[in-house]
Amino acid sequence: MRVRFPAVGTEVFDAAEARRVLAAAPGPELPAPPLGQVHDRTIPGPAGDLPIRIYHPAGAPGPLPVVVFFHGGGFALCGLDSHDRICRLLTAGANVIVVSVDYRLAPEHPFPAAVEDARAAVAWSYENAASFGSGASFGSSTSFGGGAAVGSSTAVGSSTAVGSSTAVGSSTAVGGGAAVGGDPARLAVAGDSAGGALAAATALHARDHGGPPIVFQLLIYPVTDAAQDTASYRDHAEDGFLTATAMRWFWEQYLPSPADGADPYASPLRAADLAALPPACVITAECDPLRDEGEAYAARLAEAGVPVEARRFDGTFHGFFGLDHVLPPAREAQHVACAALARALAPASAVPFSPPGRDGRRS
Repeated sequence: MRVRFPAVGTEVFDAAEARRVLAAAPGPELPAPPLGQVHDRTIPGPAGDLPIRIYHPAGAPGPLPVVVFFHGGGFALCGLDSHDRICRLLTAGANVIVVSVDYRLAPEHPFPAAVEDARAAVAWSYENAASFGSGASFGSSTSFGGGAAVGSSTAVGSSTAVGSSTAVGSSTAVGGGAAVGGDPARLAVAGDSAGGALAAATALHARDHGGPPIVFQLLIYPVTDAAQDTASYRDHAEDGFLTATAMRWFWEQYLPSPADGADPYASPLRAADLAALPPACVITAECDPLRDEGEAYAARLAEAGVPVEARRFDGTFHGFFGLDHVLPPAREAQHVACAALARALAPASAVPFSPPGRDGRRS
């Protein structure tokens, strides 16, 4: 994988150049499960149009659960196309509608731009889930708890993902059959690496500001703390796909100031209280600088009374989740992720949302 991923922080220091390197070395063409429909469109975002891609499983009766997915890439790289196959695997494997979000990238758009886009996408998905299969016009999203206004028409700077060929606003279907609608009562967030940080931050914000009602979070080797001071950072600093040097560069791109790393929406592990958050599945890789912070977040969720399934995959490294064509543990991790989503989002399993009380806990 490192052959096609730029060595940021050592050989490549400019984010735009790193994106060009990725675009010039696309990954192999790999089989993906057939789906019902896949279409691209834009939605109102905090700073203008926000591109998304919506995936519908084939032949599934609706309404279906909705999973809002945030891609990894250190908050500075990747996009809809880089994580297209992962989204297809989750769609088919869990029998859900996946909404993949092309959030704004750093350093052009530093924290909290990506978090604001993530919140807007979740709010929009909640408000419009039932219309996903109708062909009707989608409305703008409701603002929960203040935050950045959704629906501004201000132009957004370039956040195009590596090699992206997204046709903004397109609703062209890929595959056959009519798409079915989504169930806003069964709404989850998911993400890998930096996208895991955005998923966790969105769940925190929803708890703190009365919605939208997220019922599950899937966090795949998530970034949870800007401190970069764990044993796994020391033990796996340079021996894997993701290095400590690269993570330091990613954080430098993302944070306007090192002090911003203390914000729990940048570093979810820094949140004072993790009670009343949605149940979670946290997947970590043994040989990954991010291993310890992901597992620490899972442990703190459990200590706060949140149901958690935490799985470490021994012998694996950061980025392994999408390598099922060469790594059997990747296939197992995908099965764990899809099974966790399917269980949590089954009609009888999704717990209705109730705003937290004064003690931060739900009634």
